Formats: sequence, structure tokens, C-alpha cells
Amino acid sequence: MRATRSDDTVLEGAFVPDKLHRARCASRRRRRRQLRRRLPDVGAHGFANIYYGLSMRVREVLVEQLKTKTSIALTRPMIYHPEVQHGMAEITMAIEAMGPHIEAVAKPIGRKGASALTGSSRSSR
Repeated sequence: MRATRSDDTVLEGAFVPDKLHRARCASRRRRRRQLRRRLPDVGAHGFANIYYGLSMRVREVLVEQLKTKTSIALTRPMIYHPEVQHGMAEITMAIEAMGPHIEAVAKPIGRKGASALTGSSRSSR
């Protein structure tokens, strides 16, 4: 979705001393550097959430299709076949294990930006 709203504020006649301006630029550079270090972790977490949601949807669609699918040798729908139930149980266990794993990996440890995935602080580089 494209953003069409702008919340810019224009200050006319404002004066900022040079010492404050340089400090602001230095902190901006520091923030940019920190963002570049965290970006791969944030991206990986985002992709993990996308695939997690996609896998949940695939499981829902698969169950709905198996309720109506029949075989020549079977009189009831495929959802009642033991091997199909076994496969669905494996899929469900794998998907249910993904959610807590994604949360554990994405949760930062402490305030220094350490990640549970790496086990070390990224801000110390």
C-alpha cells in the first residue's frame, strides 16, 4: 500500500548552533550503522513469519480438499485414510513447532541488541 500522507513540519527562522547540528549528524550515523547491523535479523524474522502464515494456510486448504477427495478403492473421503491422517499429523506438528521457534529466535536478549540466534551482542562490533 502506498503512503499518500505527509506529516512534515516546516520551521521558518529556526536557529540551530553548529555544535548541536554535528552531534545530531553523529547520532544519525550511529543509528544508520546499527540499523545496517540489525537488518539481516529483522529480514529473516519477517520472512519466517511470512512462510509460517503461508504454511498454516496451506494446511487449512489441504484439510478442506481432503474432505471432498475420494479414491476408487475407498468408499469414504481420503481424510479418513490412516496414512493421510499420519501425514497431516506430521505437518501439524511441524507447523506448531515453528511458531515458538520464530518467537524465541526473534526475541532480543537484553538491551544491547543481542540475538538469541547468534548469542552475541551486535552493538559491540
